[in-house]
Amino acid sequence: VLIATLADPNPDIRAAGFRSLSRLDPPDAARHVVRGLTDPAWPVRAQAALCAGRLGIDEAVPGLSRLLGDEEWWVRFRAAEALFALGEAGRTELLALAGQASAAGTIAQLILAEKGWAP
Repeated sequence: VLIATLADPNPDIRAAGFRSLSRLDPPDAARHVVRGLTDPAWPVRAQAALCAGRLGIDEAVPGLSRLLGDEEWWVRFRAAEALFALGEAGRTELLALAGQASAAGTIAQLILAEKGWAP
């Protein structure tokens, strides 16, 4: 039933599904979370990013990295936090992006500085 909410036409239901998924961690969560990172609704992308960080889904690093350039600040913030939470792979990605003159570079710098990892 929870997985079905991730494909609901209502973005509020999809976002709620990802909030729940991050607490339950079913065995097939990774593929759903990676797909959620490309959802057309920004609240769903933000929740999927949060879920990726909470569940430690390393496969989400490329998608989270792309979200650092999202048009919505909240999505960029959640993606950066998730990358940091993923440990070495995510932090390496943040450090690589922190040198760029872009929205992705700026949010990477801010998260790293907040966490005491300023480049």
